[in-house]
Amino acid sequence: MEHYDVVVVGAGLAGLVAGATAAGTGVSTLILDGHLPGGRASTDVKGRYRFNRGAHGQFQGGENTAVLGRLGVSVPGAPAPFELARGRVGDQVDFLPSNTRTLLRTTLVGARGKLALARLMAGAKRWQPERVAGLTIAEWLDGFHLPDDARALMRMLVRTATYVQDDDHVSADVAVTQIRLALTHGAHYVHGGWATLVDGLITAARRNGAEVRPGQSVTSVGASGAGVAVVADGQEISAGAVVLAAGTPDAAAVVLDRRPEAWAGLGPQVEVSCLDLGLRARPAQPVLYAIDRPIYLGDHATRAEGLCPDGGGLVHVLRYLAQGEEIPVDTLRESMEEHARYAGVDPAMIEERRFLHRMTVVGATPTPATGGLAGRPGVDSTGVPGVYVAG
Repeated sequence: MEHYDVVVVGAGLAGLVAGATAAGTGVSTLILDGHLPGGRASTDVKGRYRFNRGAHGQFQGGENTAVLGRLGVSVPGAPAPFELARGRVGDQVDFLPSNTRTLLRTTLVGARGKLALARLMAGAKRWQPERVAGLTIAEWLDGFHLPDDARALMRMLVRTATYVQDDDHVSADVAVTQIRLALTHGAHYVHGGWATLVDGLITAARRNGAEVRPGQSVTSVGASGAGVAVVADGQEISAGAVVLAAGTPDAAAVVLDRRPEAWAGLGPQVEVSCLDLGLRARPAQPVLYAIDRPIYLGDHATRAEGLCPDGGGLVHVLRYLAQGEEIPVDTLRESMEEHARYAGVDPAMIEERRFLHRMTVVGATPTPATGGLAGRPGVDSTGVPGVYVAG
């Protein structure tokens, strides 16, 4: 029987970081995944284009930046082109109010809305997430008494920073934390797609001595004597400790054959629909946010290199889904294709396309009832000695 000091279940970003970190302390480490490494951070090659699984922006200056630095992982990229962003309300497309100049020029928000937004955003960098952890996003926004057009724009900003289209359940500190991070440090599009980040973490894990073993599915994890037994493809592996980085609480619960009591208060998962387009030419509007509906479009090839042929475009269109929202597939796709046309995407420009109907982007959301971000279950919340969670 094989034995490792640490076995990591899942080779997405959280699993690779956990494995590289553990191996860096000198313990024997094995990272297992039934698929190729990367998870939702994978980049899929389709013809002459490299599609991420949905639109990804790497926030700068947060904990992820510090972790990558400690592991010696460099992620080349370029700032997202927010200065080129446009907004859409109905059939109207104009400047997205992202700074004082565009706020004054845009016709998407009225005079009262502009004044309210200017006052609100002037203090945004001083917001304290812990002070609003007991509020939902909707309750937090209520406190600003915004005109309808200004509130719609704030809801768009929340969606962009968090993927969340669920103001009535998710704690406001999630939105405040992400918006502050975006305003303070910005986000980058990654050269070559997020596979660049995944490859860097694999290299770091192996450099530290970890073994990365894809194509081996873990079916169960449980206590065994003084350690932990991991069953993968019918073979038992002995471990001193196990890190579950399986992607979602539901996936981890299947491996554990139980749902830990500490996870009972977890909020709902977050889903999006995604339309990926490989374009022969770049669209007129490389970034287009719908303000009155939960749709976003971004051409990542505007800044990131190595995603498509020279002069082409690599567009992601996201439709954020509310909790329990069920929309016919054709209706979803048509609304996203329509939004792409408002950005200047002519069907004749499209060389490759991919439609992902429902994709989980957040496994569980913090809620006010559990204390927001600070109330999330700890790494040792599985209830099984020696089994921890990441992600």
